[in-house]
Amino acid sequence: MIGILNINMAVDKTFYIPDFKKGLTFRKNPDISIAGGKGVNVARVIKNFTNDYMLFGLSMGFQGKNIIKKLKEEKIKNKIFWDKNGESRVCITIVDKHGISTDLNEEGGEAKGAVLKKMFSTIKKSLKKYDRICVSGRTIKGADEKFYKELVSYCSKNKIESYIDITGKFLEVCMLSGADNVKINAYEFEEFCGMKSRLKNIKKIYFKYRTKGLKRLVITDKENPAFAVIDNVAYEIIPPKIKNFVSGVGAGDSFMAGFIYSISLNKNITDVLRFATACACSDCVSLGAGIINKNDLNYFSGKVYVKKLEDL
Repeated sequence: MIGILNINMAVDKTFYIPDFKKGLTFRKNPDISIAGGKGVNVARVIKNFTNDYMLFGLSMGFQGKNIIKKLKEEKIKNKIFWDKNGESRVCITIVDKHGISTDLNEEGGEAKGAVLKKMFSTIKKSLKKYDRICVSGRTIKGADEKFYKELVSYCSKNKIESYIDITGKFLEVCMLSGADNVKINAYEFEEFCGMKSRLKNIKKIYFKYRTKGLKRLVITDKENPAFAVIDNVAYEIIPPKIKNFVSGVGAGDSFMAGFIYSISLNKNITDVLRFATACACSDCVSLGAGIINKNDLNYFSGKVYVKKLEDL
């Protein structure tokens, strides 16, 4: 079973405006309005392949109920803790005909410590059923380092493999607490450690946290080659050119979904990286985050090149 945690949930609204320009007025309803947040996008992809998953999260206020409603409409399995206080965020994406995205993301309301504690207690009761848990998405106001430390440490102690896609100081807390897998993008990598996402720097970070339990570190970089250091072996992942590119929003989340799912099938690592990249590519030819097509997935799977670089 795969558990997915998304603390700062959202309503995601995507507008396709081919000739979008700043300073003008555009009047239209969103082309897509769905539940959002990185973890939600991961769950949206995983449900294409298996029912052995569960999305956990926190939603608040009116928009929080709207999120739960939208998850139900998509038939995404979930156990969402709803709090009447506060308000979940709304995130707006504008995509033009060139696939350039402009994002307006609310921060979201603040979660009280008692609410987070109750949510964590609820999740812990369920976690023993799960082999893997993905902690994905922007944190929420009110969550502190202790929350992430306790969560990842609990997983580590109970042999629940953790997959992390968050940023900043909370990423470091997770890595120091025994995170098994980390997948972030090149911008987030540089923000985290102050170094460019070159292989030599990725190896430095990998070995720094290897003693804490890190097994796999993957750094994606849009349409550019990605790098992965996995069980002391370095890989380069070269994605194919995407002719009918629509939007890259959510592609990293689709990568994470494919990564977790294919590892759960005990596939060899080359196939894991190929499948995960194909999921990301499939997301790029659709409007909306975490929306993939199996025909596109099969096509892109044959176009991804994974190269083993060196044993470390």
